[in-house]
Amino acid sequence: MFNNRDKSFVKIAGVTALLLSLYVIMLKSQINGSRNIKVNSKFDNLYLTATTFSPTTSLNGVTAVETVEHANGLTNSKEGESESSPTGSSKNKMKTLVLQVDNRDFDGVSYWSLSQCINTAYASAHGYVYKRVNSFETCLKQHEIAPAWCKVLAILDALKSGEYETILYLDSDAYVRNFSISVDDFLERWGRRDPGGQGPVVHAADDCCGQFANTGQMIVEKSPISLTLVEKWWELKYDFPNRQWDQRGFAELVRNNDTFKTSVNVIPTGEDSWYIGYRKIKFDSKYKESNWINHIPSNGYWRNERVPLMSKFIEEHGFIDCPNLTRG
Repeated sequence: MFNNRDKSFVKIAGVTALLLSLYVIMLKSQINGSRNIKVNSKFDNLYLTATTFSPTTSLNGVTAVETVEHANGLTNSKEGESESSPTGSSKNKMKTLVLQVDNRDFDGVSYWSLSQCINTAYASAHGYVYKRVNSFETCLKQHEIAPAWCKVLAILDALKSGEYETILYLDSDAYVRNFSISVDDFLERWGRRDPGGQGPVVHAADDCCGQFANTGQMIVEKSPISLTLVEKWWELKYDFPNRQWDQRGFAELVRNNDTFKTSVNVIPTGEDSWYIGYRKIKFDSKYKESNWINHIPSNGYWRNERVPLMSKFIEEHGFIDCPNLTRG
């Protein structure tokens, strides 16, 4: 026979077991329903729900993959759209686009997938919109051009949409490594703006080996001049079919137009800014990382450092689950 004390204990144990069962069910549901990215104290303890990717048709028919779900109040702006809409964020943040373009599938283990994971988290942390444009179907099938040219079309379509004040374009081998620096912060330091806030509207990194600029990371601000420049740039897509492709076209376009010259800001590459190009420090065996954006070039030895550096960054900075993250 149980006394009253024993009966109370049994009731408490039963309730505890029930609560534990409910907790396990809820936990399993969360794990199955979403993947989480956790950012440690280096990023002010931000907690981000990993982006859910959904193919949509956007940017004048170019198939795009866009962020559709975030935590911290980030929700879709309206049904059918897949853009983040951060609660309480500034108007400028809402109109900043982080853009990447690639014709390869997201597999979770390649450098182009890992950079997407990192750059998506960066965009989410600052309340920006992130888009990855899959250029294979429309751009490459319609135009017999090098894949590098497709980013020009994607930038052009984003400008024509009129939705974004600022576009941060990143090649697939480029990623943001310092989340504490916003796009506006970078432009305040490097944008060559006058006291009234006026200045160049297209910003690119300088390059080595006689190249005018590296277009693998660019900031394009909305203006009639930037739209005209990118339109003229896209018109050159068949004129530069060989290596350097769009970069050669960009250099020729800007060098031969006085208006474009004053509208383009070529920012020094280095450890205190962004991108350190191939042969810029050719005698160093290891890639030297920059303060804001790493762009790890395809030439030579450094191409083998892409996946290790990106994977190391993801793990060291507390991303718990980047889809199918390689541990190699």
